[in-house]
Amino acid sequence: MAATYELVNDYLGQGQDVPAPAHIDEVDLDPYWVIAVWRMRYPLTFERRTLASTTSIDIGQTVDTLPTPLIITGLCSQLSVERNKGNYLMSMSAHLRPGGPNFLVEILPKDVCAAWIFSHRDQAKDLIAALNRGLPDAVGGSASVTNGFNSGLRFLGRVKSLRKQLSVTGGTGLKSLGYQLQATGFNEFSTQFFYEQGLTELIPELGMWAARIGTSLDDLTRTKEGTGDMQSAAVMKVLLEMFFGKGIPPGFGHEGDTLQNTTGGTSPDPKESPYGFIMPEVMGKLLGKRSASKAGGVLAYADLLEVILGLQKYVDTAAGGGRSTLSPASYQPTGFSSGDGSGTTFDDNGNLHLCTHDIYGAFPAQRPEVFGKPVWTLLQQYLNPAINEMYTCLRVNARGAIVPTLVIRQIPFTTSAFAKAHEDDPDMPTTSFLELPRWRLHPVLVEGMDIGRSDAEHFNFVHVYGQNGIHSPLVNPTLQLVRFPPIRDDLDIVRSGPQVLQATVNCGVAELVGKNVNRWNSLCADFYCGSEFSLNGTINAYYLQAPLAIGDNLEFDGVVYHIESILDSCQIDSRGKKSAITSLQLSHGMRATPAAITGLHYQYRNPDLGQYAGIYSDDTTALEPGTERGADGSTPPSPDPQGHAIANSAATAAQSAEEEEDDDTSG
Repeated sequence: MAATYELVNDYLGQGQDVPAPAHIDEVDLDPYWVIAVWRMRYPLTFERRTLASTTSIDIGQTVDTLPTPLIITGLCSQLSVERNKGNYLMSMSAHLRPGGPNFLVEILPKDVCAAWIFSHRDQAKDLIAALNRGLPDAVGGSASVTNGFNSGLRFLGRVKSLRKQLSVTGGTGLKSLGYQLQATGFNEFSTQFFYEQGLTELIPELGMWAARIGTSLDDLTRTKEGTGDMQSAAVMKVLLEMFFGKGIPPGFGHEGDTLQNTTGGTSPDPKESPYGFIMPEVMGKLLGKRSASKAGGVLAYADLLEVILGLQKYVDTAAGGGRSTLSPASYQPTGFSSGDGSGTTFDDNGNLHLCTHDIYGAFPAQRPEVFGKPVWTLLQQYLNPAINEMYTCLRVNARGAIVPTLVIRQIPFTTSAFAKAHEDDPDMPTTSFLELPRWRLHPVLVEGMDIGRSDAEHFNFVHVYGQNGIHSPLVNPTLQLVRFPPIRDDLDIVRSGPQVLQATVNCGVAELVGKNVNRWNSLCADFYCGSEFSLNGTINAYYLQAPLAIGDNLEFDGVVYHIESILDSCQIDSRGKKSAITSLQLSHGMRATPAAITGLHYQYRNPDLGQYAGIYSDDTTALEPGTERGADGSTPPSPDPQGHAIANSAATAAQSAEEEEDDDTSG
């Protein structure tokens, strides 16, 4: 079984043997939230007198902040933080009440902003004390009050806007005042780079903030010996280094090259942007990142961002789960190496974590066009999105600290049946959906749900083909249809018509003449054919303080779902009562333990049906009125519409199989 964290234990203490409450009123919930804003010491750096940056401060001072933050607690009447796999920007929105400082004066764009949400107000005391002390003892481990496993950290980013909103009621003249604070995280990926070779030679000062991209792009197009293509994983590493770190290592593309995620370099280097993407020291303190790599001890963005790159594999290192037994390392893929080539894992400066297997994808050796394109768009060009995905999140690392993370991996929707069928095929490594670590949700923590199926997820004809801007004869779609035929469900096509999933990926010559296109077809067919039988929807839970992240799995009522988005929302109502809800947008719901398909009141002959949830009468009934729950949140067997008892057990399945065999032979 995959490593599992019992969310209800956060409300019951450390032990696994504490009986679960029967009602939410028996759970001690007293939500509390804290916003901290670190104001920039020098917010305006442009001088109109000279039409240039001011000379009164040095470069390192541009990220200086005031020593203590503006701490907002009771004056925040509403707070929401949203993370979504479909959007690399994390967003925070807060409504601030009057009665304190003039927030329009105190909060400016680009200020550093962080938010914490707690299930109980007592948990906020240590955090507020640490903030008032200027974070002198932030260490970044699992016990850290600022970003530890149970710290409640939900947002870290920069202020985007602050609006002062005043209204006057007609007739009475009654005035109301409030402030709306908006902030976003991972803005660094929105950066658009300006590069023109002649201009950088004419104005050398441009090198202070932009790397010598021309030289870097030349190195980028070098390919691995023996191929004519650039590999996806290698290109990703180089682009991340080029934009956020030191620059492209010499000899890129040859064996032994590694990404230097700690950027070093105290003197100008033609391949380094020595002051590009420098970050405020307070962000390093908050995250426990104590080693600054830029000249003068200034933090780079590469010092803060952790990257997980590659096809992920997991093992269950904490059978039984629960807060008292589950190590944060259980939530990390196996086979990691750090980006410095030393083979050590998760040290303070080794922020690039490479999985054992690279992601699939190869591309022709061409210089990418970088002018005016955001970093995120440039990375996506080399993603191979038919089978790979990329997203940002705040995620727990192996030290138990919540850190900004970029995940680039193969889509983890491979079914158990497909994974088992190819477990001995070295050319087809996969991430099985059920091997991802999961968070288990008890029914007592659920406020409501909207779960179901949709025929919009119905596909029975899958074809993925490659395209290459250089060797166009090889990418003729008709030729690829012949060489790599589509994967079809002919029986479903004759009853439903073709439901086509067709995708195009940029790829290199080796991908087109080899077997990779066929691999893409096979993987996508396993991902999507029959997906109309998986469950999707929304579960609203009373606030979950554990560090759930998008891209993780959630188990509830015998179903494992994939977390597509998380919305934490808090508010104080007109009576002064506080409430907090975690809304989870879920997809790809599959049975937690694949079952035999016998024991149903209808007949099926396809064993794959046992992978899906909602095929037995007692499935997904934990929240129904009058339902009795077991200690683990499970429900007892219930009768099917024809009055037969149904249980998801081997004994019941075996008995049903015998009955069906008797029926088949009775004539």
